[in-house]
Amino acid sequence: MKAEKKGLLKPTLQITALSLGGIALNFLTQLLVAYYFGATPARDAYFAALALPTYVAALLVGSLGVIYLPVFVDVTSKKGNLDARAFLGNSIGLVFGITALIVVAGTVFSNELIQLTAPGFSFEQIQFAGQLQRILLPTIVFQVLSHITASVLQTRSQFLLPAFTPLLSTLIILVVVSLLSKSIGIQSLAYGTLLGNAIAFLFNVMYLIRQNQVRFTGKFNNPYIKRWLALSLPLLAAGIFYRLTTVFERGIASYLEEGSLSYLGYANQIMTILATVTSSGIATTLYPQLSNSWIERDMESLKQQFLNGIRIILLICVPIAVVFIFWGQPVFRLLFERGAFTPEATVAVTSTFAFLTGAFLANSLGNLVAKIYYLSGKTMLGSAIEVATALIYLALAVSLAKKMQYNGLALATSITAALSITASFISLYFILKGFDLKELIRSFVLIPLAALLPMLLLQTLLKQLTVSINSLSIVLVAASMLLYLLLYICMLKLVGTPELNQIQRKLYFS
Repeated sequence: MKAEKKGLLKPTLQITALSLGGIALNFLTQLLVAYYFGATPARDAYFAALALPTYVAALLVGSLGVIYLPVFVDVTSKKGNLDARAFLGNSIGLVFGITALIVVAGTVFSNELIQLTAPGFSFEQIQFAGQLQRILLPTIVFQVLSHITASVLQTRSQFLLPAFTPLLSTLIILVVVSLLSKSIGIQSLAYGTLLGNAIAFLFNVMYLIRQNQVRFTGKFNNPYIKRWLALSLPLLAAGIFYRLTTVFERGIASYLEEGSLSYLGYANQIMTILATVTSSGIATTLYPQLSNSWIERDMESLKQQFLNGIRIILLICVPIAVVFIFWGQPVFRLLFERGAFTPEATVAVTSTFAFLTGAFLANSLGNLVAKIYYLSGKTMLGSAIEVATALIYLALAVSLAKKMQYNGLALATSITAALSITASFISLYFILKGFDLKELIRSFVLIPLAALLPMLLLQTLLKQLTVSINSLSIVLVAASMLLYLLLYICMLKLVGTPELNQIQRKLYFS
């Protein structure tokens, strides 16, 4: 069964609009959290408590979750909707059982796990972080199931609901923190996160049930279930190791100065938000079409879709990275510096994020690059790359943290992310039996050049005027950024970069 190929422009714009709403809510939530908790020991404890649930959810989503879509498309294509409904229902039941067991085990040994993942904490910090972790552990269940149900909705060309539910989840967190933070402190953030994730999953699954897309039979001894699990195992096995980097990072940070966990946590959250709004909409709308092109063996369309997506991500992400490297401090001052969030915390988070911009660019590209690995079944190769770069990270993190404290951990993340995405591009060139390498290299050279030159020009101008961007008012900072954007667009045209004109023409695939 061939899925109809639709234009990408409308769903991409819709998802981007929802993502922009999501980033606004996320920023508002981060503002509120920063106001109440700043970079305090309570906030450090929360980031330590969040490490294990985030690790397990990412491990399962990055294996069972990402492999699910191509297998589901294959079931639908070869067996029809009845078997696809049963496959979905049984998958939900299986994942619920696995994750529920993990939650129970984690709850029983919560304090011991905190002691293992944050060994630099005092006894009181371990007890408090353990309490927060017990609240957050059930989010594992809802995050994994939300990813699977969202994947199925996307195969039905239902992009809006999966894009809306994260926004709803963030709104719920915002409301709960606003109402309860004064009475129960940072536990309000934990309860809001749990409730938001639960409701997001319920929205997805209830829609599928109403559309008669879910049928639970209890038959797990199914060849497609076995294939799904078998394809996921290499990613799961490798992920057990390389996804520990975040846990390892927070373990090292627990030994560093007070606030280090918070500085890294805030910077990583902003990086994740930016990567989501800039690249996830593109990757999400491309993935079903990439999957169909792979099944139909239409490799030329797949290559062109892939390269188009890479170019668009670069056009959006590179200037953002440049702005945060040079002008990050006034942005973070505007966002966070109030209440419990001190000027010292602003400077620390700004420098941490500057060292994380390499990871931001690599992760944004990785949102799309990873899809080809999953579709091609070359999960072992992708896992090997991640394991190798994780080993490099462990060595770099220990070494750089001694010299640069929390900034060293951020720099280690960027270096290993850059190595990982480079190795991935090289391997994809051979997996796809070649693509337009000249066009790809051209984009990687000209787009950063077009983003960097206007910034250097403006920095020189400010220096001649003996003005620092950090001393300007919010209005003047905004005006400076608008001027930078206009110069960036002009520079793209000046250096002969055709991507701006190509985007509109090539977002549609017939």
